[in-house]
Amino acid sequence: GTLFLDEVGDMSLRMQALLLRFLESGEIRPVGADQPHGAVDVRIIAATNRDVDARVAAGDLRADLLYRLRVVHLPVPPLRDRPEDIPLLIQFFITRSGRRVTVSPTAMRMLVNHRWSGNVRELQNVIEQTLALLSSDVIEVEHLPQSVRADGIKLVVQGERRRQVADDLYDALVRDGYSFFEHIHPLFLSRDLTRHDLRELVRRG
Repeated sequence: GTLFLDEVGDMSLRMQALLLRFLESGEIRPVGADQPHGAVDVRIIAATNRDVDARVAAGDLRADLLYRLRVVHLPVPPLRDRPEDIPLLIQFFITRSGRRVTVSPTAMRMLVNHRWSGNVRELQNVIEQTLALLSSDVIEVEHLPQSVRADGIKLVVQGERRRQVADDLYDALVRDGYSFFEHIHPLFLSRDLTRHDLRELVRRG
């Protein structure tokens, strides 16, 4: 069988000692039993988002347990570092919902450029939330949650400069359903946009 251990980096030292004993002997002892139950043949898969080497250095994780667990180490980079996976995951979540829905190129670009601090779970939540409120068969920018749209417009501003900023902001207002006072004016107040950027935007309009 397979034993999956989630967040092994947060285990108490007592639990770590019990796990290490199991890894060494293959025996388990049920709660309240005087004798071990016998050998158990399982594969151990452990996962954590903690820096395990730092946990060992701090004395919060036993080094001998880490050596026993880290036989095959599979680092999984955050979703923002593998943007090529995002369209595939989006399609998977849409297909699983049973709906025949597509994502517009502009909305897909915004989803790919989002930072996804919550990784795949956050992406899944966004798609499920969007589908629950969607009345058409195409996901457009205006259908995405506010958090994704706000980050998307900020990325446009940070990634480009001058006239192209004005062009992209104009497109966002006219084509993608953004609001000047809700999305663009706060960027000016936070100094992500300059007076020149706003003048160019008004001139473009």
